[in-house]
Amino acid sequence: MKGCSSVRREVNVGNLRRFQGADDLFRRQTIELELPRFLIRIFEKEIEKANVDASEEERLTLNHYVEYHLAEFVSLTDVAELEREVPGIGAAVWSWLEDSSF
Repeated sequence: MKGCSSVRREVNVGNLRRFQGADDLFRRQTIELELPRFLIRIFEKEIEKANVDASEEERLTLNHYVEYHLAEFVSLTDVAELEREVPGIGAAVWSWLEDSSF
């Protein structure tokens, strides 16, 4: 996303549903993932296939690939339930969907 700052912070999976108060849900955040090498190779091959006829601005990156596939696990029900705990998360998801070129 244009104009978004990045923050690098370790994320504890046990804390993923605990959000801080006035969180900037539109800000991008960098996290570190440790994955088996075979998954990385699979992802790289999938990205390679997707980029065969892609123009420069349509090219898929590893970040795009992982972001898109992680987002597949989020349902509208999840977002609606989280909206009570994290006001604005629905708007952030909707904005992400509109801005996504996936």
